[in-house]
Amino acid sequence: MPYLKKSYKVMVFSSTTGKSFNLEISSLIIKSISIILLVIFTSSGFLAYQYFKNKSYKKTLKQISKENTTLKTQVTSFNTELDKLKDHVNKINSLGTKLRVMAGLEQQKTNTLNGVGGPSFEEVNNFVSPNSFEDDNIKKLHYVIDKINYELKHEEANIKELFKYYKDKNIKLSSTPSIWPSNGWVTSPFGFRKDPFTGQRRFHEGLDISNRIGTQILAPADGVVTFSGNDSGYGLSIEISHGYGISTKYAHLYKMFVKVGDEVQRGDVIAEMGNTGRSTGPHLHYEVKVKGKNIDPMNFILD
Repeated sequence: MPYLKKSYKVMVFSSTTGKSFNLEISSLIIKSISIILLVIFTSSGFLAYQYFKNKSYKKTLKQISKENTTLKTQVTSFNTELDKLKDHVNKINSLGTKLRVMAGLEQQKTNTLNGVGGPSFEEVNNFVSPNSFEDDNIKKLHYVIDKINYELKHEEANIKELFKYYKDKNIKLSSTPSIWPSNGWVTSPFGFRKDPFTGQRRFHEGLDISNRIGTQILAPADGVVTFSGNDSGYGLSIEISHGYGISTKYAHLYKMFVKVGDEVQRGDVIAEMGNTGRSTGPHLHYEVKVKGKNIDPMNFILD
């Protein structure tokens, strides 16, 4: 085409010799150089844009990472609070169960999230962890904590009702066993076990607490001593009537400090731990009976 044949002359002067010469440049070369410069300029602009865009992305990612770290910390903190609340719920449920047993009321089945449905503690632990920090899980944590608080209020209301029952029935709490009769380690709980002498499966009607000979034995509630002496396989033993159909027994004693007819109060030292009678080592065999029936002594230990 004709326009492609156009050319431009450029006169060039030498600063050293003073001479000049003409330089002819075609329009095609000029256009090519223009296109090249345009491409370079456009590429530079694009690269600059990408640079600042990536820099912005890095800043955003850094901010997101910081927020995620904060959320992880919050989730960990929530898990710690959940553990504390679970312990609180378990203690209150245990106390409520023991008080019902003491009052002779029908036991209620306790459910940590009673009355409101939803996940159990195990399920909560499955979907809530420091590695799960989405907003949805934060909402779930708040939801579970609200349900636990509801359960606490529910169980506290039950306990208040139980105390009212005691008051209405004129039952003195001071006459109800409620403390450990001795320091030591539980070596045999209430229920079926293998008899240490015969090896046969046999029902153990009390609680065995082991410690050194001479360890003090305390009265767990107010009452009157109804037996104090040697009781065959039980060895030296004491029995106390606390009224309202409740009595306690202490066996395998070393020394006894009370006799039949003595009145005792909760916390009084009544004997010392021993190894008398049918025993394999120093321990206290402790029984609680309600209307003649043996009950798990652990239900009568509140502390």
